[in-house]
Amino acid sequence: MRDAVVVQDLGKRFRRYRADRPSTIHETLLRGFWKLAPTEYFWGLKDVNFRIAPGRMVAVVGRNGAGKSTLLRLIGGVGRPDKGSIQVCGRVRGLLTLGAGFHPELTGRENLFVNAIIGGLTHREVEARLETIVAFSELEEYIDSPLRVYSSGMQMRLAFSIAIHSDPDILMIDEVLAVGDLAFQRKCLDRIEQVKASGCTIIVVSHDAGMARELCDEALWLRAGRLEAQGPCSGVIDKYLADAGTISWSHLPVANTTPAAVPEQHPKEELRDELHKFEITGVRVLGVDDSANRKIDSGSPLSIEISFVARRLIEVLNFSVAIRRPDGVSCCDMSTQGSPSTPYGVHGEGSILLHIERLDLGGGLYDIEVCAYGEELSPRFGFWQSASSIAVRSDGSNSGLWRVPHHWETRQPVEAPRASSVAGVVSR
Repeated sequence: MRDAVVVQDLGKRFRRYRADRPSTIHETLLRGFWKLAPTEYFWGLKDVNFRIAPGRMVAVVGRNGAGKSTLLRLIGGVGRPDKGSIQVCGRVRGLLTLGAGFHPELTGRENLFVNAIIGGLTHREVEARLETIVAFSELEEYIDSPLRVYSSGMQMRLAFSIAIHSDPDILMIDEVLAVGDLAFQRKCLDRIEQVKASGCTIIVVSHDAGMARELCDEALWLRAGRLEAQGPCSGVIDKYLADAGTISWSHLPVANTTPAAVPEQHPKEELRDELHKFEITGVRVLGVDDSANRKIDSGSPLSIEISFVARRLIEVLNFSVAIRRPDGVSCCDMSTQGSPSTPYGVHGEGSILLHIERLDLGGGLYDIEVCAYGEELSPRFGFWQSASSIAVRSDGSNSGLWRVPHHWETRQPVEAPRASSVAGVVSR
């Protein structure tokens, strides 16, 4: 079967200009045209090679400026490479920049028609899918209003709905879903899973490691414009997080240690030593029947399985699990410290399960953060920010962060006195 995307020796070069470059014709005439020339050139992408098979979902990870968005734009036909080639098989749709292809003075309906036709649909096909697209975007009340009155979230809703209903063979998403509200993000993720199941190839740029691990089959790691690694998602993301030094000490105190007891070592070298000693190899969210499940009902039981490998003997090993909203608000934080389940003398592969009797959270998306650490909360051996994520469904009977266990009790109301009786009492 022919690959959906083939990238060979890809390179894209950019210009770098002076900080005091003239911005007007008047400044140019006074200061000279030579200041308009670039000072140097640099490669945003260089010698990038990879293939993506049809029906695969691939995460593109890397630091800001690594070339992720540039890669997606080139695959989508926005710009031309300075070196190498890109071959795509099928219809490509991309959500690369919020509002791309939209005109602020046109209505949402008019922008829908223009954008969908540019994406490859015929006028008749757009008319046939119009109601479905508008209903998915939940913009029925605003579809005939000018786009300039839309919020960024509303524009994202419309753009995603158009793209997902255009029957793409290759769908590219560059972080634009981050501007949507939690309920619509969950709706988009559900739809992405459906499109993936239908055989669509999906390439997504995301800094949400949990989402990438749960949804993606593979990952591409870009570093300074070069392809550092490609392979199974979990392994590539582990390498990226280790290189980026994403272990955080912000909410765990560091044990007091005298300078003489610890040899001087570069922080990143120390980090790599600890990650080599211990590694969290997997995090699974399990439902009632012990099957992997990212969607649960509020008030249902939940288990989180953490798999790990200790390459050297670790005397004391503690784990903590935090459940947070995407905006960083902590909902709960649980650890094994002081628990009889704390593992001792760990060496080799193993796993530990956290059982939550009932998760009384309001409806929405939540991130799960997992970390492992030694005695007295230091040192930390492994940390995955957003190691996984869950979607909590609520019946809509209440809102807020917590769905507090409660019930209502109805008592027979006291019957109000009739008007005639009241009048009789007053007359006496």
